[in-house]
Amino acid sequence: MTNRLFLDLHILQTMPPSNLNRDDSGSPKDAFYGGVRRARVSSQSWKRATRRHLLAEVPPEDRSMRTERLQEAITERLCAGREGDEQHAATAAVLARGAVATLTDKWKSSNRERTAYTFFLQRSGVEQVAAVLQAQWAVLAETARDVRDAKERELLQTKRKKLKKEAKDPKAGADAKLTSAELLNAADAATAALAEALKTEGLWDFLVGRPYPPEIALFGRMVADRTEFNVDGSVQVAHALSTHDTKVEFDYFTTVDDFRSGGSGDVLDSGLSKGGPATMLGTVEFNAATYYRFATIAVHQLFDNLGAAEASVDPTAKVTKDFIRSFALSIPSGHQNTFGHTTRPHLLVVSARTDAPVNLVTAFERPVWETDGRAAASMVRLADEHDDVEASWGSPAAKVLATYIARGDKTRGRLAEAFGDSVPLPELLDEIEAYTAAALREAA
Repeated sequence: MTNRLFLDLHILQTMPPSNLNRDDSGSPKDAFYGGVRRARVSSQSWKRATRRHLLAEVPPEDRSMRTERLQEAITERLCAGREGDEQHAATAAVLARGAVATLTDKWKSSNRERTAYTFFLQRSGVEQVAAVLQAQWAVLAETARDVRDAKERELLQTKRKKLKKEAKDPKAGADAKLTSAELLNAADAATAALAEALKTEGLWDFLVGRPYPPEIALFGRMVADRTEFNVDGSVQVAHALSTHDTKVEFDYFTTVDDFRSGGSGDVLDSGLSKGGPATMLGTVEFNAATYYRFATIAVHQLFDNLGAAEASVDPTAKVTKDFIRSFALSIPSGHQNTFGHTTRPHLLVVSARTDAPVNLVTAFERPVWETDGRAAASMVRLADEHDDVEASWGSPAAKVLATYIARGDKTRGRLAEAFGDSVPLPELLDEIEAYTAAALREAA
């Protein structure tokens, strides 16, 4: 697709006391913007929440996974139906490691069964790799065993010769045994032999073939030392920022043992009269904020990632619709059981553009100071910024749709001026799906 089409998503959403996305010390993430400290939720956090929400719309066979446990995933598939067979499982692990070695030779130093970095791939690909290994099981298992045994004999022979020479005794070394490091050396030789035997099988060809699975088509993939597997993502997600200044607060909490002296274990029978201290004391940090959230979908890139053909039009429109729904309704799950912060947005604006995405966070560079609720003021501020950008830079959106909840006629009227009347989310999504499909067919 040569014509460009971006769908910008602007969301305003208020969160009650919560800790959606914490830093390394457990504090809610924040940022300094417009001269004040703002609450922040990282783009990675909300993308993860969006992807998890999106999975409900993706058939299991089309889902993807991000993992450094490829060897374990392939081994598990090879052992399906053979649970409890330890010998089979051991051979499966050896063959799986050889298969992964054709993809990368970098492993974690702390765990030899994990790759040094994560791979983002479709689950069906693991099935394909396992099928190739299963079909050649006997030959590959024999190759691995022969190479490992030969390497162990070689290492043991070298060790015995060394001991004989050092002790000047022909019997020295008769009881020599290989160390764990030497056994690993032999196992690595078997892995290398398997990788060599499998290198022409095209085990990972599915990583470079379009159409990509929806998750990878949306979010992209980067493999630093195998650039042929890289995929340009079609979605950008900004860090969510509060429209106003925020401060971190502390919740002091305790836990109480219901079965204390004189108690029966029933919470009604463990009051203060039973005595005894709390069993745990602690604090958790939190904040509360109205967030501005922004994401954009490069529909033309998504179309390319999904196959760039007439048959890709409807899937592209469907994935676009599903992403918008998931981005609007998903929430990061940090401390969710503690705070129950499952709100819905006040406002969702979808703006179609053919020039470039436009993030309207500049509406809040000057923080919203109202104390009589900040959501309504933030919505009006966003509407003003939208109109000002459209008028000043001469690049109006091709289409604007919005879903919002406005309190008061004044706010509702201002939003209608800028974004049109509110459309219920299901209707908005259907209209965007139809608009996207029509735009793709027109550009074809």
